Amino acid sequence: MDKDYKDAKLRIRPVISSKKTVDVSDWMLEARLYTKEGTPVLGVNMSMPVKTITTEKYQQNFSLAKYLEANVKAPLLWSSETPNLYIIVLTLKDHKGNVVEARSSRIGFRKVEFKNNHELCVNGKREYIYGVNRHDHDAWEGKTVPYERMVQDVTLMKRFGFNSVRTSHYPADPAFYDLCDEYGIYVMDEANVETCGADAELSNNEWWLFAQMERVAGMVKRDKNHPSIIFWSLGNESGVGANNAARASWVKDYDPTRLVHFEAYMHNGGSRQYGYGIDFMKTNRPAVNPPEPPAVDVVSTMYPSVEGIIKLATQEGETRPVLMCEYAHAKGNALGNHQEYWNAVKKYPRLIGGYIWDWVDQSVIRKDSVTGKEYFSSLNGTNGLVFVDRKIKPAINECKKIYQHIRFDYSNGELTIRNEYNYLPLSAFRFSWKLMAGGELIKKGELTDIEAFPGTSARVKIDTGTSDSGQKGELILEINAYLKKDVIWAPKGFEIAWEQFTLQEGKVNPPVEEKTGNGGKLTVQKKANEIGIYNDRINIVFNKKAGLIQSWIVGGKEFLEKGPQINLWRAPTHNDGGYRPKTENEISRQWVEAGLDSLQHKLKSFKLVEEKNGTVSVATTFVAQKTGNKSYVEYTTKYIVDPSGKVQIDTDLKPFGNIISFPRIGYTMTVKSGNDTFSWYGYGPYDTYNDRHSGARLGRFSGTVDEQFTHHAYPQENGNKYRCSWVSLTDNEGIGLVAEGMPFIESSAMHYSLETCLKQ
Repeated sequence: MDKDYKDAKLRIRPVISSKKTVDVSDWMLEARLYTKEGTPVLGVNMSMPVKTITTEKYQQNFSLAKYLEANVKAPLLWSSETPNLYIIVLTLKDHKGNVVEARSSRIGFRKVEFKNNHELCVNGKREYIYGVNRHDHDAWEGKTVPYERMVQDVTLMKRFGFNSVRTSHYPADPAFYDLCDEYGIYVMDEANVETCGADAELSNNEWWLFAQMERVAGMVKRDKNHPSIIFWSLGNESGVGANNAARASWVKDYDPTRLVHFEAYMHNGGSRQYGYGIDFMKTNRPAVNPPEPPAVDVVSTMYPSVEGIIKLATQEGETRPVLMCEYAHAKGNALGNHQEYWNAVKKYPRLIGGYIWDWVDQSVIRKDSVTGKEYFSSLNGTNGLVFVDRKIKPAINECKKIYQHIRFDYSNGELTIRNEYNYLPLSAFRFSWKLMAGGELIKKGELTDIEAFPGTSARVKIDTGTSDSGQKGELILEINAYLKKDVIWAPKGFEIAWEQFTLQEGKVNPPVEEKTGNGGKLTVQKKANEIGIYNDRINIVFNKKAGLIQSWIVGGKEFLEKGPQINLWRAPTHNDGGYRPKTENEISRQWVEAGLDSLQHKLKSFKLVEEKNGTVSVATTFVAQKTGNKSYVEYTTKYIVDPSGKVQIDTDLKPFGNIISFPRIGYTMTVKSGNDTFSWYGYGPYDTYNDRHSGARLGRFSGTVDEQFTHHAYPQENGNKYRCSWVSLTDNEGIGLVAEGMPFIESSAMHYSLETCLKQ
């Protein structure tokens, strides 16, 4: 590309070989360039005598490489947003002009560089790496990935906002690069060099130089013509050493148009401390001597904290961009605080993004020999954002929202739409809005004639009619952007971006008719082991020995099987360390050592109080402790029953001993079967948590209890709903229990007990 990224030079260095001796005198090689539709681009064909190619020589001071060259005026540029491809056709003709052989290849015009404030730029425009690591894996074929599965992978990547993939930790099937060229996905092509078990030993042993060089050179030579490849990666976890410096130098000399990456080069002497501490975050060594450029072009790190990447991006003595080649470990129920990483990336110029570990669970599908049901086998490699059958996990929605290229702001009735694309105008999208009160749609509309070029904004007025409507409760304005036309990876109408704004805060009541009414004054019935509180509508019975509600009858229907009871435990996630943690730094080990997994609840006191306002209160005090453990928790729970049948539950809790944190603080209860509809007003419709809800919407949702369960290969915490004003469990007639937050709660519902989820 020229300095203005307008015109380009096409340069072809042909290689010709033959298995037998052939007289190529007067043979010619011709090259033609076509658009993807087959229209010739150049006015004349490029040609060169074959004899010139076969007699190419390297002299001592400079190369006499022979090229076919042509100037291309204003080609359509290739990028992840606009993957414009051309077709080059090479034709070999003998001395009579007969075609001996013809080959074609798709190519793209683009320039990759670091410029300005060390920003990653493609065609002069800043790019972030919204990336993911990808292993070759298929649920049924293992490491032999069918072509249709590759298409499925790149399609899902594009739909969820990813623009780059790292071929961890080996070159991919050539067909995969063709798809990345076509769909628009930047590639970090990685050589199959990994010696993490031996640290940097082989990288510092010259006997291994040829084996390592052969692997990276073979990759570069095979894949060099793919425009999607913007990084060459020397390998993974094989330490700092002279062999790696030599390989980097070869790559830079052979192909100066791309960037060189190697994660180990930011560590000190092959240290295995992959980004866990700033003490190990050293600047990269030069390739040979201090005056020469560094061996790699980017500072790369694995699994840093948010604070860690900020320190890397601001440390003195280092000016190169910072890339997280592996981060946001997506094993099981994962991707908490992903938004925090991207807040930092967008704030500090040297941060260019990173590659999540990783794309797909590496398990296989098997059938149970008894039931015939299919299940995911293998636990160690279930690190994917998608399951092995390519069904998505809830966490991937976080990526789509954070990575979206259209941003919205709303103030005083005016909506600002900012276009963060590099090439696409906002006119490529359809925009709409809707207003919801307590999750119920009350008004909607279309936004027409939205125009804004890349890097600019459009402003439009929205008449929600809320200023004088007298509408009570929480009002949410949601803005949506959809594709106007089909693209290769999504159909017309596919949602590309969205945002919600709270126009009015207020209490959100559950949209159910209260079946309780007021049954009159509460009566207390005392028995040896029970306390009954009842009127014409309700009958709630406390077990005095257990200190818990043992029966909850409303309108003659029993709802309760067991509980509610204080709950300080949840099934650990894979990243917590699981239920049987093996290392000291895993948080679930700290929980288990504090005894939180096996608490025995001992009742210390039970008190009944009849209040003057017509309510009846029961207060219980418990000590929860694992047998033989010095740590314990003391808590007091107060149940306030009013004549309508509502029960308010308040708990004061105090930990003692070596309890660093709690996996959960809440209540657990079991309801009678048949209450299979779970509804809520909060974030949804999928699993959400206090550190993972950027990709979820605030609204009213409903589904079966089974639909709330995420079937991770490794049983673990799942199905939580964050910031709920209310949740309900009802039967098929809509009759059931409702829990309301004061003001908010989190909740989940499943057909499995906590104990069942912990069985492995």
